[in-house]
Amino acid sequence: MTRTFSLVSAQSTDIGNVAVQQDDALIVNSVFGPELCDLYAVFDGHGSYGNLCSRFVKNTLAQLITTHKQALNQNIEKAITQLFHIANELLDEESAIDNYISGSTAVLVLVLNNQLVVANLGDSRAVLARDTEQGLKAVPLTEDHTCENPAELERVKSCGARVEQLQIGNEFCGPLRIFKGSLPYPGLAMTRAFGDSSARKLGVLCQPDIKIYDVQPEDKFLILATDGVWQGVTNQEAVELVNQYGPSQAQEATTHLTNFSLEAQRKADFDDNTTNICVFFKRS
Repeated sequence: MTRTFSLVSAQSTDIGNVAVQQDDALIVNSVFGPELCDLYAVFDGHGSYGNLCSRFVKNTLAQLITTHKQALNQNIEKAITQLFHIANELLDEESAIDNYISGSTAVLVLVLNNQLVVANLGDSRAVLARDTEQGLKAVPLTEDHTCENPAELERVKSCGARVEQLQIGNEFCGPLRIFKGSLPYPGLAMTRAFGDSSARKLGVLCQPDIKIYDVQPEDKFLILATDGVWQGVTNQEAVELVNQYGPSQAQEATTHLTNFSLEAQRKADFDDNTTNICVFFKRS
């Protein structure tokens, strides 16, 4: 199948005002040689070993995907799900990484011919920019796996999770988090992730949501980003920022989004790593 566009991408990351960079990003062009398949993904680690978790998952998924062409061709949704589980099992077996209360999110997009195959685990996000009669529109390709999601909240509570905000003194603050009984951990804000073995019986799964989208002529570009971007920038704000640039300015676009998200963090008085990938659909 002939693509109706070419791809131009760039990535940007910043440690932010925190001690450790736990984000990671992956771009693999021409995954299977000359065939029209390109891979983009971002990862957001958490916990004391979060940086090691995100890097391990990134490298492992890249290797698994590039070496399982036949399985992906036969049933891509089933294959990606299985590869996520294999990566999680390998993370469990990695003696250098303690994933008891550490792990990583992942949002992954395979651009296969004229389709987007999107796999999501956690609260990183993929958003598409589409031209409409009403103007540029942000089209979410993923749904956050957090306790703010009613279906996810009900699922983890049914598994016995205690869900509440962090308590600092006499005040509760921040997002809803998952705790184990009366214990002060794991304190996860996301309901699905790689790792986090302490929370599996509480419903924290390594089960990605996978969706397939046809790229439309009106689609301009794709953004993948960790929650360090999305905590301070709406989907619509992000696509409008990136839309100021064209495919030849992909690096400027992704850097602008990073800088804008860091400023949004500063104004909201919170700190986090920030990572994004911008993928432009270039048409002649």
